[in-house]
Amino acid sequence: MNRETAKKRLGEILKREMIKELQHLYIKQDKYGVYTLFNEYKVKQNTDGYFSISYRHFDEPKTFSSMRHAVSFTVLHKHNNTTQARELEQLDSKLSSVAVELRQHKRLLQHSKDLDSFFIFETKIQSDTDKKQFILKELRQHINSSKRFQDSLFDQKLERDKALKFRKRR
Repeated sequence: MNRETAKKRLGEILKREMIKELQHLYIKQDKYGVYTLFNEYKVKQNTDGYFSISYRHFDEPKTFSSMRHAVSFTVLHKHNNTTQARELEQLDSKLSSVAVELRQHKRLLQHSKDLDSFFIFETKIQSDTDKKQFILKELRQHINSSKRFQDSLFDQKLERDKALKFRKRR
C-alpha cells in the first residue's frame, strides 16, 4: 500500500469515526423531506400539515403541529427529560384544540344574528385568545429549555475536543 492510499483510507476512517461520534448531536434531512434526529428519531410532515415522530420505542407516532415542537420534543425525550417532553406534547395538543375552537367561534361570530350571541362569541374568542397566549408562553419555556440543553451538549463536546487536542500537543 502506497502513501497516498494510506492517507486516503486513514481520512475515511477518521471521517466515519467523527460521524459516529457526532450522530447524537445532529439533524439531517433526506431527499424525501424526512428528518432524522440523533440517528434514531424520524420526523416527517403529514398530508394534513402536522409533523409525525416515529421512534422504535413508540407504540404509535407522536404528532405535533409544528416542526419546532417536534424537534424540541425529540431533544427532551432523547436526553431523558420525559416529564418536560410529555408536557410539551400535551401543550402542543392543547394548542391545536384551542386553534380549532378559535376558528369555530370566529365563524359563529360572523353568523350571529342577535346581540346576545354576538357578545357570547366575542367573549369566547377573547377567552380562546388568552388560552392560546398562555399555552404559547408555556411552549416557549419548554422550547428554550430544550435549546439550552442541546447547547450545553455542544459546549461539552467542544470542551472535550479542546481538552483532547491540548493533551495531544504535550
